[in-house]
Amino acid sequence: MESAAAVIQMVAYDKPLDSAREASGIKVMVYAHGGLNSKGAAKKRAMGLGPWMRANGIYPIFIV
Repeated sequence: MESAAAVIQMVAYDKPLDSAREASGIKVMVYAHGGLNSKGAAKKRAMGLGPWMRANGIYPIFIV
């Protein structure tokens, strides 16, 4: 299992950098889901929005 620091490094640095190399620039969106919904609802929202954002040239980072 990866450490929390390794996962944060990958999500917040390595993956956006890879995306920037693939395109001419990068758009990053940090989505901080509100605390009034369940963790399951937050994950469902991320699973729905994430593919749309990637398809539109946006690298999403979800905070659940």
